[in-house]
Amino acid sequence: MKLKTQLVVLGLATLTSLAVPAARLPLLLVTNWLAVALVVAGVLHRRPARRLLWALVTVFAVLVAVGNTGTALTGGDDPVTSTATFASQLVAAAALPLLLGGGRPGPRRSRERGGALELTVHALVVGLVCAELLLQGVDRHREEAMPWSLALAPGIDALLLGALLWVLHSRSRLLPAMALIVAGGLGCLTYDLVVTLSGDRVALGGDPVQALGVANMLLFGLAALHPSMTALGGARALRHVRRPSNQLLLLVPTALVPVLLLGAHALGAGLRLHVAVLTAVSALVTLAVLLRALAVLRETERGAEHDPLTGLLNRRGLTRAYARTAGSSGATGTGSRMVVWIDLDDFKHVNDRYGHSSGDTLLITTATRLREAVGDRGVVARHGGDEFIVLLDSFPDVEAVGRAALRVLGDPVDVGGRALSVTASIGVVEAAPGDDLERVLADADIAMYAAKRSGKSTTQLFQPDLREEALTAVALVEDLRALLREGDASAGELFVVYQPVVDLADGSVSGAEALARWRHPLRGVVPPDDFLGLAEHEGLGAVVDELVLHRALAQLRRWEETGHRGLSVSVNLGRSSMCDPQLAERVLDALTTHRVPAQQLHLEITEHDALPDDEEIRTSLHRLVDAGVSVSLDDFGVGYTSLSYLRRYPVGVLKLDRSLVEPDDATARSLRAGITALATSLGLAVVAEGIETAAQAEEARRLGVRFGQGYHFARPLEADAFAGLLARDPAPEHPAALTGPRPGEGA
Repeated sequence: MKLKTQLVVLGLATLTSLAVPAARLPLLLVTNWLAVALVVAGVLHRRPARRLLWALVTVFAVLVAVGNTGTALTGGDDPVTSTATFASQLVAAAALPLLLGGGRPGPRRSRERGGALELTVHALVVGLVCAELLLQGVDRHREEAMPWSLALAPGIDALLLGALLWVLHSRSRLLPAMALIVAGGLGCLTYDLVVTLSGDRVALGGDPVQALGVANMLLFGLAALHPSMTALGGARALRHVRRPSNQLLLLVPTALVPVLLLGAHALGAGLRLHVAVLTAVSALVTLAVLLRALAVLRETERGAEHDPLTGLLNRRGLTRAYARTAGSSGATGTGSRMVVWIDLDDFKHVNDRYGHSSGDTLLITTATRLREAVGDRGVVARHGGDEFIVLLDSFPDVEAVGRAALRVLGDPVDVGGRALSVTASIGVVEAAPGDDLERVLADADIAMYAAKRSGKSTTQLFQPDLREEALTAVALVEDLRALLREGDASAGELFVVYQPVVDLADGSVSGAEALARWRHPLRGVVPPDDFLGLAEHEGLGAVVDELVLHRALAQLRRWEETGHRGLSVSVNLGRSSMCDPQLAERVLDALTTHRVPAQQLHLEITEHDALPDDEEIRTSLHRLVDAGVSVSLDDFGVGYTSLSYLRRYPVGVLKLDRSLVEPDDATARSLRAGITALATSLGLAVVAEGIETAAQAEEARRLGVRFGQGYHFARPLEADAFAGLLARDPAPEHPAALTGPRPGEGA
């Protein structure tokens, strides 16, 4: 039975007890013993780690049931009944610290929330009420020969009731089991308080207050059955602290209690506490509430200028800090300040791959490092996302600032047991006196993007000519987004060209590399270097890759149908595509859609954008290789991850970068020979890129390189022109296959 259904049944039982007086006592006993059975069943089924807590809850339920059963049998006058009900009260007092023990905030959080003042108010009020009830109990014990268990019960009930009300006051979003336990406890204590204040220890049959007791114990049973019961007594049960403003609002009714008691005393209610005590407590509570209100006001003001995640200044706080330091002299004596814009490289991939909690940890660590490094020489702000602003009052040269920032961020960050490396692109602006902050930040942003375009993990000082470049880039991004996301034809068209991959042994065409091009209505054909990096940065890289993949496979199928069989096609994948958990599914679906055998597709990964050493990437690539797809390592020799990629991924083809093919010196020749020998020993096919002369082609062939690509053979061609090339130079009956390891084999 679901929790909602159980609560509905519970409500109907309570209504029945209200409507049918004769059913009150039997129904009370049934629900009490049913609650005992539910608690025992829940504990045996869930087997919570905190056994002592649930043992006390079970004993509490049994004692309450025994006390009410004794009332039904004896009328409540026997000592067994009184002892059982009083013992249940003591067991509840013993269980309460265990129930609330895991939810105490640390010292820092207590200070931030002003918990000490709120707890003071609560303790004063609860203590005041308990003292009044205990004094009344002492008088009744002396005047009416009342047992101490009955005389002291209201004071103990008030103390326990205050503890549960403190939970509701200070915590929010309680776990379901915790909420049920608190609700049942409040109901039981209220029931007991009403009964004992009336002069009895238990409610007799027919008393209307028994309707309140019908539902209370069942709430404990429902709590024991809920899966979240295993977290009770731990930090999860009480981990959400209410906002300071909400706590202040909930504190107001508590603060009114001393005032109400003082008024009741003035009206002759016969309270035992002296009016001086009530007056003193009322004054102390009022003072504490006022101090808490002042603290909340200050926290609210601080929150308006600080980032809630990192504690750094936010945009508003940065504006105030910039205005406060306006006109102050820096180390140069010119009154200039330095604004440093820091953008973490590839932060989006951390969130996508490891989750937002890992991303938050990375941001908090970065903020802490920056704040400690800057010290009292300036301020640090979080501008939003993964962007940080540092305002320095004094500074050395720009290069020193960039080196210092990169050094601060250089150490890996431990995120959930993973060591994540952090790099950043940094833009620096020198702000003269009178410069508007908005303009300074815009210039710093422009410089930062220039640094990112130049290869990331670098620093760029703002120069006026960068602004024009930035405006051009912004316009390109807007047009590219309109083209890819909205299909806006006014932004031009994205098309694919094909550069032949040639068998150096006989000059025949073995395949083609598919390359994206953009025909812009105003700019003509936009060079790929001008828009592919922008697409990747704006989260559009995977969209471009998938578009090229589908068009290349469709074109390959058309060539097959016109008699050009056995060709392969290579498609480049950027970082966004490689980090996509659905990469294998997307590629295999595309092959199925266009009816192209997997053996005719090559996926090229590049060293320019370092890929994380991630198991999901390896799994995706191995799944594709097992299906027959080949993986090529593009631009081999220009990055610093070549050998690690060969170890990490199932690479089948090495594509030598043109920077290793073009030079004609001894060192370059030795490198080419060494890499070719390495590839041969690993069973990898080799493609020499950037071949522009017959001599380069001949040397590559002599070294054992089987395939070549470059302007010597053909520039990238549109599909019709490529088909014309194939028609003029027909492929052999059995063209050489550009392949590496067979499916299932690694590099």
